[in-house]
Amino acid sequence: MQINNYSLDKESKKIKNEILNNISKVIDHNKYINGPENSILERKLSSILKSKNCILTSSGTDALLISLIAIGIKEGDEIITSPFTFISTIEVILSMKAKPILIDIDPETYNIDINKINNYITKKTRAIIPVSLFGQPANLKLLKKNIKKNKGIKIIEDNAQSLMSKHHGQYSNYFTDISCTSFFPTKVLGCYGDGGAIFTDNKILSDKIKKIRSHGSINKKNYDIQGVSGRMDTLQSAIILTKLKYLKKNLSNRSKIATKYNKIIDKINSLSDKDLIKKPKILDFNQSVYAQYTIQTENRNKLKKFLKSHNISTAIYYDKIVSNYSYYKNKCRFKDLKNASKISKQVLSLPINDYQTSKETKYVCDVMYSFFEKN
Repeated sequence: MQINNYSLDKESKKIKNEILNNISKVIDHNKYINGPENSILERKLSSILKSKNCILTSSGTDALLISLIAIGIKEGDEIITSPFTFISTIEVILSMKAKPILIDIDPETYNIDINKINNYITKKTRAIIPVSLFGQPANLKLLKKNIKKNKGIKIIEDNAQSLMSKHHGQYSNYFTDISCTSFFPTKVLGCYGDGGAIFTDNKILSDKIKKIRSHGSINKKNYDIQGVSGRMDTLQSAIILTKLKYLKKNLSNRSKIATKYNKIIDKINSLSDKDLIKKPKILDFNQSVYAQYTIQTENRNKLKKFLKSHNISTAIYYDKIVSNYSYYKNKCRFKDLKNASKISKQVLSLPINDYQTSKETKYVCDVMYSFFEKN
């Protein structure tokens, strides 16, 4: 049995005809940029996430970049974020010639430690980018409360891994000025190329973002702001509209898989007087979409090798924190990142995907248990 991290092959077989039908409609009307499917998708996502505005973008990275341009980030401004993230979060900050300020993570959730942020806020702080990692939001409500006095600081959520997750009963974008997501193929809601979206309740920001993503103009009659080429093409919207119908069912399957993994980890931990595996810690006020199911274990490398020998694919997010990359080390400001450094050497993401069967999940559980039983 071969168990993969992702289910794109299964998905394409199951809904291929529906996707081809929607793609065919785009080919027939020939509106490949800003076609009607884009507007339909923006309206549907706005409605689902209860956001007043949804603006599609060419990628999750461009969603972050456009957001920084929209709030007026300038050279020398400081932006607080996490060191335990994909490099694009830092990349966009540096693209604006701003300074990334890295703050250590919560060792339980792997999200940025909100309680440490106030110690790093200065007169130059213009934004905070909390990364909602592995399927659950950072503690956004607490963050919003903690920086209430600093009205000039914007919260821009990097929600690439946690679209549809909930925080205190609300979708996470409710607690932010801007929330950015990605439709990369392996995401919980992915297209078959690059794509992203920006959510905001602020109409002024929304109108500005729409201009920026299209070279600084909405109607091509006036270019009054510097922009980028940041539009998502219509074919990708057609694909996402097809997949949107299955999202609720897919999220339910991910939750069921996570429950089974939780149970086998409890069983594995009973083999020893100390926890052999640390399972994901989902905060009581969060609802995770389990974009990944990430465990922590001192036996990470041996376990990964063992699972691979049994045809089970795993992944490591992230084996390096941002400050460990030579190019970025001197471009970021940071002090103590001990939690992120330790965790990067111990995390392992088990297979979890929309079309993973109970049989496949049981196989992963059985193989993992056998590893710890022998060791």
